[in-house]
Amino acid sequence: MFAQAKVLRFSTFFMDAPVLIAVEMSQYKTVVEELLKGRELSLEDVDRLRNYPNIQSIGAAVENLILSAFDLGYGACWLSGLLIARDELEQILGIKNPNILAACVAIGKPREINKQREKKNFDEIFKLVE
Repeated sequence: MFAQAKVLRFSTFFMDAPVLIAVEMSQYKTVVEELLKGRELSLEDVDRLRNYPNIQSIGAAVENLILSAFDLGYGACWLSGLLIARDELEQILGIKNPNILAACVAIGKPREINKQREKKNFDEIFKLVE
């Protein structure tokens, strides 16, 4: 029962946010795709070989959006739980194939200011490979 309540809370808390940004993703052609033409690779194969650059780009964009909101005094939360209703949300938002809803970000004034967590030592997160 606790897990269900927790999921419900994290699936609906954004409803109090004054702003909800939907992030739409589209495919784009790159030089790599041109080089791989004629090799019988699908777009999915190329994406897998390139480690899904569209998703990486969305991640960087959302992170920058959240950091910018924080700099302006707002709170922001990256929401992925909403994507279980992706088909319905895409219909409401008018997002059409081949584009997809990639993420949502709730933005508003935070109820409380959270202290920054203690950071790990540099040596714990960095390894120089020579």
